[in-house]
Amino acid sequence: MDNNDLQYNFNRMKYDICDWYGTLMPQSSMKFSFPSGPQVGLYINRRGVRHHADERGGYYRGAKIASPKEYDRITTALNGIYHYIDDVVAYDRTMQEVVMNDCIRLDCTTLSPDFMTKLTDGEVARGHTWGGNKKYDGAKNTNNPSDNNNRSVGFKPGYARNFDLSANTHMHVRGRSLWFWSYEGDEVIFKGRYDFTLKLPAVPAGTYEVRMMTCVGFDTRGIVQYYLGHDPKNLEPQGIPFDMRPGGETLFGWKNDTDLGDDDAITAFDKSIHNIGWMKGPKCYHCGWRSSFDAGSATMRAQNNTIRKVIGTFTTDGKTDVFLRIQQKMESENNELNFDFIELCPSSVYNNEYFSEPTW
Repeated sequence: MDNNDLQYNFNRMKYDICDWYGTLMPQSSMKFSFPSGPQVGLYINRRGVRHHADERGGYYRGAKIASPKEYDRITTALNGIYHYIDDVVAYDRTMQEVVMNDCIRLDCTTLSPDFMTKLTDGEVARGHTWGGNKKYDGAKNTNNPSDNNNRSVGFKPGYARNFDLSANTHMHVRGRSLWFWSYEGDEVIFKGRYDFTLKLPAVPAGTYEVRMMTCVGFDTRGIVQYYLGHDPKNLEPQGIPFDMRPGGETLFGWKNDTDLGDDDAITAFDKSIHNIGWMKGPKCYHCGWRSSFDAGSATMRAQNNTIRKVIGTFTTDGKTDVFLRIQQKMESENNELNFDFIELCPSSVYNNEYFSEPTW
């Protein structure tokens, strides 16, 4: 994240940039955070905002990863490199009951390790360039392939772990561009008559709500049906199909916070749309390219087309896999699903009588 323009898209006074990843230990996950302020740096399994507790009172420093300038030891190995950390990292009670007692927001480009493995050109699918060395160059979408260098990286069935794709599913990781209405500037795109099943990342025992962040309001979007459960061959349908072509006003009566008025009215509106399966986008992220943070720019929460769909809930013992299936219901080869991020939110957060879920 350091010296990277993406950091200026986040309100880092209110939200630590973070991502979650599955690990090689069965049924475990790991969180990486990049806070600003007195404790700036890269941390493993941290909770809080900057150097203090978050809005729900949670704080845990985590283990800091030393930068190359902070040591002069050998870091190379036969098949990669390794990094020094200043504390023990464990999937212990603190990790499960403090760090993971939070809304777990997973960028969809982290959901398969193959999205983050070097390709034959030395790039990785996640965060790959648009062409040349211009990592955040302007978006291009033309009929001339030479104008679209590295625009998207495709994955055939069987080549992306955690995903089971049907033969008619076209899956691509799109190149990062901060101009897009996409969290962290990228997303996984599905086209065709897609039908895929995702093994969700591991979470501790409990009940969780599953959500999907997406950008609606385009004729090119599709109609999807969601399924959830523990048996990938026998998953339960979740509600009725979701038509992604209308905008937020049509889908659930989207209203801007400035039009709603005071905090009580905003909280009441959030609760009312959540009860029927919708949420606004997160307040922490501002789309667009800039060289410094601009608090006055529009957040995802303030955009009527960047919304979260509440898919359903599941209960887990923390030892059993959970699967999400998404199926295209339109008879079309061109309608698409922009799979931006998913959230696995514990009931202690979304159903808490003392603390409203943070809007960040």
